[in-house]
Amino acid sequence: MATFSTEAASDALDAMNALANGGKIVVYSGTIPSDANAANTGTLQGTFTLNTPAFGAATNADPSVATLNGVPLSSTVTGAGATVTYARLLTSGDTPIQQYSVGQGSGEISFDNTTWDNGGTINLTALRISLPS
Repeated sequence: MATFSTEAASDALDAMNALANGGKIVVYSGTIPSDANAANTGTLQGTFTLNTPAFGAATNADPSVATLNGVPLSSTVTGAGATVTYARLLTSGDTPIQQYSVGQGSGEISFDNTTWDNGGTINLTALRISLPS
């Protein structure tokens, strides 16, 4: 299997994360799609608008890691309220970049709560993306 140098992994992660500048993270309840290329499933529960730059610089390590800027981010729950199950990172033009598991203090994206009530406020507390060398 091919591998990256740590510098190449860091550069690749920075390039991918640049796609998210001014983008958003959308969070859904319901069945989790097979991957980021599949159509959205479930009900949209909230949207977080991202900064530019969306992520800090990737580390030059194995794995290379980048952390979301501006956290915590807050959003008003727009869905009927439910337990959220997955999230997607989108470009500013709404093209999917990545899909994530979600959790309360766990998952690839961490929220302060995973059971959301309509009209309530929810906080995204952490997102770290990594790419192995």
